Amino acid sequence: MINEQNYIQSGTLGAHTSTFNVTSSGMFDDFVSRGSGNDVIFFQQFTASNSSGLNSFLNQPVVVHDPSNPNGPFFGTLGIQAQKNQVFINGSDGKANGSLTLCTDPDLPVNQ
Repeated sequence: MINEQNYIQSGTLGAHTSTFNVTSSGMFDDFVSRGSGNDVIFFQQFTASNSSGLNSFLNQPVVVHDPSNPNGPFFGTLGIQAQKNQVFINGSDGKANGSLTLCTDPDLPVNQ
């Protein structure tokens, strides 16, 4: 299980401080929304827990990496700015050559 902690600096998040169940490969998707409010700036951290078996542990800090760059950098804290039409994570808007990159093969199914 992954626990998310958000530390809001300005604005309001649509939802925050979520808990995720991960896939067998340890993956999960986190969707960020500022709702219909103003821009929001916040810091985000994650901890992991496994409460079963000999390998049980609680609330261990975890790092986040970009799967397109598997050798790092790795981040323990993400700085996020959510605007009306863009999200910047640690200063990057995720664009390639100035254009948005759409995920045509998501790693997890989206439940709506």
